Amino acid sequence: MPERLRRARSYAVGAWHAVARGDVNALRAGWWALRAARCVHRQLPRRGPVAVDLPRVPAVGSSAPERTARLVGAVVARRRASCLEAALVAQAWARAHGRPRDVIVGVTAPGKGFAAHAWLDGDEVDSRYVELWRVAPCARSEDARRRPFRILTAARG
Repeated sequence: MPERLRRARSYAVGAWHAVARGDVNALRAGWWALRAARCVHRQLPRRGPVAVDLPRVPAVGSSAPERTARLVGAVVARRRASCLEAALVAQAWARAHGRPRDVIVGVTAPGKGFAAHAWLDGDEVDSRYVELWRVAPCARSEDARRRPFRILTAARG
């Protein structure tokens, strides 16, 4: 079975389980995460992380945000998104549920083992990464559709 078909089947099975449990919030969160990851993947090369435009985050019950946040992360990981794509989707989800967090992009020391990584502020990350810049969620909700992120700090070269 081709990989693309296998992934589509796993999404359908997950959606079916959510419906069978009557978990509409999980279904909404998973569907949004899939759409948001696709939007970020398509827009990031052209616009950069500052101007990515994501779909509106669905409302979930007050008891569900932590569980649905894990589900959003799992759907994005299943889609094999890059760390920057995953961080931008998670940032939008967290902001919409009252927990705004910065996306941090860090790098290791130059050399043979050079690497870059993106994560949300407050997440556990390997200590070898040094912060290069941050992307903060936009403060005003009416600007969020036009310009959902803004750069807080940038390293000077």
